[in-house]
Amino acid sequence: MKTLLLAAMGATLCLAACTSKKSDVQPDNSQVEIDPKNTAQLQGAIKVYHSSLVKGELPAATGGATPLELTLEAYPESLPGLAGRYAMIPLITAEPIALKGAYVKIAGSDSYFNVDFTKPKYNRQSNKISNVFSRNAYANDSLIVIKLPANIKPDTIQMDVAAYSDNNRVSRSIRVKIVIQKPGGEGGSLMMGTWDAVRYKDPVTGWHPITEVTGDSAYIGCVNGVLSYVAPDAPDAVKVLDHEEGILGSQLLINVDGTGTWVLRRKEKNLVLKNMPCGTWAHDEATMVDNYVFGWVYNKAAKTALFLFDNNGSSDRLAWSIDIIPVEIGNGKMLFNKETQTEWSKQ
Repeated sequence: MKTLLLAAMGATLCLAACTSKKSDVQPDNSQVEIDPKNTAQLQGAIKVYHSSLVKGELPAATGGATPLELTLEAYPESLPGLAGRYAMIPLITAEPIALKGAYVKIAGSDSYFNVDFTKPKYNRQSNKISNVFSRNAYANDSLIVIKLPANIKPDTIQMDVAAYSDNNRVSRSIRVKIVIQKPGGEGGSLMMGTWDAVRYKDPVTGWHPITEVTGDSAYIGCVNGVLSYVAPDAPDAVKVLDHEEGILGSQLLINVDGTGTWVLRRKEKNLVLKNMPCGTWAHDEATMVDNYVFGWVYNKAAKTALFLFDNNGSSDRLAWSIDIIPVEIGNGKMLFNKETQTEWSKQ
């Protein structure tokens, strides 16, 4: 199923996230534009999840035989952020370690945020090294999640970040850049509308329909009066369908305000053996509908689309994700040109 899910969206990149318990995307009715160059104004306008604001400079790094280090070279040149939504900073350490928290400071400000990773969070991934936007690689412990106001001016901000562990080791700080953009973007009207996924192209096996169904079989037989999995050469072995899964539909609803929803309809069928008497078997079948909420920006000149999946800040999704996808749009078709290509048709 994972392969089909990734193909259906165009291989969105996943990062584990530290999230809040409720939606935090609210309309900002303020008439005053937030200038990111005004550090005091910016500091008061953003929200860093699970943090407290502390006056002063970042705590000094601790040395010793095994210092804690953030791997600066593993970070991209800049990280994206969407006004009215979020920016996310992963913590990429040189060694696998469960982190206790992080320090975050807007460059030039008089205070820093102390982020506490012992607060409620979802999908934390400990003891794993991350190389940032790579599939199957997660930030060591949790993301630094920053809520940006809707009335912030597009600009680049710089933040100094350090991590600290349970044994009171503090890393040297690194400086990261966050490029803030307004959702939608110039030429975004090309993307707006309802799009149905038609097919995806695997780099090895070629084009496949989105609704392709995959499954596998198993051998079952009678053991102590009930059905059980058995070896293929067992005397009464019968080969039956063990598991089947597939996508019933994949749809993008892209709105004029720079928001959108990915609606994924899928099905699963699984063999039921528990306490099943010999001579008969059954399958459990289920149909699921998943809704993933995102913000988006379309760059007409570069022909790329940025998707920031955050489910409006809700905690009922286990992972957030960011991806920048090369996009071709024309004649009612949209093609995502990632390693796995996805073709969409406009309704």
